[in-house]
Amino acid sequence: MYSREICSTPGIQIMRIALTLLVAVLLAAVPVRAADDDATRLAALFADAWEFSLAEDPLLATSVGDNRANDRLPSVTVADLERRDAFARKLLERLATIDRSKLSDTDRVSYDVFRWQTEIGIEDFRRGAWRCTLTGDWGFHMAFAQLPNEVPLATTRDYENYIARLRDYPRYNREQIALLAEGLRAGFTLPRLVLDGYDKTISGHIVADTEKSVFY
Repeated sequence: MYSREICSTPGIQIMRIALTLLVAVLLAAVPVRAADDDATRLAALFADAWEFSLAEDPLLATSVGDNRANDRLPSVTVADLERRDAFARKLLERLATIDRSKLSDTDRVSYDVFRWQTEIGIEDFRRGAWRCTLTGDWGFHMAFAQLPNEVPLATTRDYENYIARLRDYPRYNREQIALLAEGLRAGFTLPRLVLDGYDKTISGHIVADTEKSVFY
């Protein structure tokens, strides 16, 4: 329920991939039963959570083959993050109404893992992890530089979508910087030592010849 660039550590990126795979498995593993059955309600909850994630994070959607928002980037203002946190809390409330004891062994595992991951996300938000958009070896800008390799580029519409995302990057960048600025105000920053030479991850994209840009 959180944008994939909120805290861009490699570990978080790996967790995001794992979550994507997990949700796909969860949706496939829950059998369809009567409308008021606990397992059916669990499946509906998973489906709602997944759809919300796709709607909130167009980059995630594109990466899993959902092309409905290929012309957009996520919004990562504090208000957006608060709204996602509120949605996650509502998911936990719904989950609590499902009788775990009536689920199959497989569904119980799905229930437990989903609850665990959702609780972690809520706790991360409470602790302000959303202020760490950079680490010593990763950052939202580095992830964006991979965009040309992650989006479909086969049709005119694909290129129009890609250009729309490039044009939206200044807004996306400002929102990420605002999160970093909040981290500075709160003293929530990385040690200076680990950022030595970090400017090269940015300056490498400043080119005189646009044809030499990774985005060209």
